[in-house]
Amino acid sequence: AADIEAWDYDRKSRPFAFSINQQAYSHLQVQTRGQKQPLQVGELPAGVYSQLDFRPDGSLTLQVEGPDQPSSFWRVWPGTSRTELVLGERLPGKALRLPQPVRLQSGDGVTLGGLLSWPERPRAGLVLLHGGPASQARPTFSPLLLELSRLGIAVLQLDVRGSTGYGRRFAQLDDGPGRFRAVDDVEAGAAYLRSRGLQKLALMGTSYGGYLSWLHAEKHPENW
Repeated sequence: AADIEAWDYDRKSRPFAFSINQQAYSHLQVQTRGQKQPLQVGELPAGVYSQLDFRPDGSLTLQVEGPDQPSSFWRVWPGTSRTELVLGERLPGKALRLPQPVRLQSGDGVTLGGLLSWPERPRAGLVLLHGGPASQARPTFSPLLLELSRLGIAVLQLDVRGSTGYGRRFAQLDDGPGRFRAVDDVEAGAAYLRSRGLQKLALMGTSYGGYLSWLHAEKHPENW
């Protein structure tokens, strides 16, 4: 499933611009009405795109944030490869290994998604749960993840059932009694990291993710 998360329309030249959430990463598409092929746009840092705004000269500004790009504003000229960093900075140093979208199966066969940050030589793993649960792990800038990667800790940002970004049905799977099935989703996340060769695991979450971490750790303390 893919969600349109931001858009704008240029009333002068009539193109539409969309930011599409596909497997957590944003993809920018600019389409002119009546044309099947989207317009060319220049390369942007990988991550999450928002605040799309057409300018009077036909260029498009947008907010960009990614694993190796703190929140910044960029400008593109649809129909060309031209891009410009308007506000913000690029991080110095070598390129970061971007988190990769992953799919895994929960105990009842439900397919889960998430983002996996895999250091060059991982020595331990962390299952990280977001709040909500109506939210999604997105590839945004995180000093915590940068430091964990430097320490050799692989991080699975797991989207348990009830998360957004995978369509309405998945977002409703934790309604009512289904809420406790999310405990099995966390178990699947731990099993996935073990299948990648990691035996030392930790569990962490924020807000609802913190509650779910506590609930799972109480039921399956042997995992952590």
